[in-house]
Amino acid sequence: YKVERVQALKIVIRLIEISPKDIPRSMVQSMVLIMSRPKDDLRRVCLDRVRELAFLNPKIVASSNGIHAMVEAILDKTCADMAGQLTMTLLYLFDQEHTRRHIRPAIHIQHMLSVFTDTETPETQEKEQRRVASHKALMIIMRSWTGIFILASDQQGLKSLVEILSLPSTVKGSSWSKDAVFMLLLNIL
Repeated sequence: YKVERVQALKIVIRLIEISPKDIPRSMVQSMVLIMSRPKDDLRRVCLDRVRELAFLNPKIVASSNGIHAMVEAILDKTCADMAGQLTMTLLYLFDQEHTRRHIRPAIHIQHMLSVFTDTETPETQEKEQRRVASHKALMIIMRSWTGIFILASDQQGLKSLVEILSLPSTVKGSSWSKDAVFMLLLNIL
């Protein structure tokens, strides 16, 4: 079973190399499905290949929910070493006019910001790891003009980060959020 999966993935990779514009959507969806399973052995290979395909054929990656899967991988501790590359890929897609129309920057950025604005979820180790990953990704995003533009143009982007600072200290989880926003601002300045 595992050997067949590897061989099938090699065929998909070869198709991406030969003609990324002609790759069937079902093959991309299969890779995205593998990307969304944290314990899959082929996850990292699929993440890297879908990230590569996002440069060559962003339309098919977006229509296969690959952008959302990349955002989830950015926030996942098992992909911490790839998070910077994935974040830079998103910034590239946000920056280029011909790729921007295939993705929804407000939704994907808001997903990363939700870690800061979520004060209801109980404190767990997973939540802390998502906080660290989101903090690093937002630092990369805010160090670029494209990232600042995307955050500022969204009604819930930069505004929601600044509004965190006005939360009363009685709100559960607000102290971490305030500290994280201050550290984020200090690190980018």
